[in-house]
Amino acid sequence: MDGKPFMEQFADIFAFLKDFGFKLVRAEADKTRIRWEDILDFKSAKLMILVQRSSESDNVCIVLGLPQDHYPDKPVGFNKLMDKKGISLSKHYLEKGCLSQAHELAGIIKDHFSSLLQGDLSLLQDIWANTDKASEVLLSKQRKLAFRTDKIGNAEILELPNTEEALGQEYLKQFPTHDYSNERIWVVIYPKGKLFCKTYEIALDSAKNFSRLQGEGEKS
Repeated sequence: MDGKPFMEQFADIFAFLKDFGFKLVRAEADKTRIRWEDILDFKSAKLMILVQRSSESDNVCIVLGLPQDHYPDKPVGFNKLMDKKGISLSKHYLEKGCLSQAHELAGIIKDHFSSLLQGDLSLLQDIWANTDKASEVLLSKQRKLAFRTDKIGNAEILELPNTEEALGQEYLKQFPTHDYSNERIWVVIYPKGKLFCKTYEIALDSAKNFSRLQGEGEKS
């Protein structure tokens, strides 16, 4: 893969997904540049796999869910699937370069989640059942902790204290190197997910972008 543009190398690492009926429907830098710079979007008839490289930390993250436009429906971080099977990342995972991280994640998917790739969603269904109530409890707590709340189209922005209590344990598991240097953090609440942002301006751009995409989807 030496000499290839970065995005081609990134996509090549997950090319094995094509053997399970997935198509690469997006491989691009995120034009909103809100949190994730480089995105790979794979879809099969039953599953959507979004692979993201953070422009902030250079770390790679994977989110899975049901297929829809732009972001998985009922999203689940890949860390939850690994926890369910008792699988851990290598000791120095966060010290690796993004392509090495991608190779490690791809290997785990290939070796341990073939039934999921073939369309058996029972593992995801178990996680959905267990996390729906916890998500509602956390959102209720975040609303109480919020210094300010703004409604932007179908999205809502909460200005929160940058603390473990406000972030929630699932977020901290997914982003163990979270930066607490800023006193506040903003979370954008969508009908089917949420996004944490470092500034209000970034959160506002995200909410407006979601509302625009939502409007385009309703027109189509």
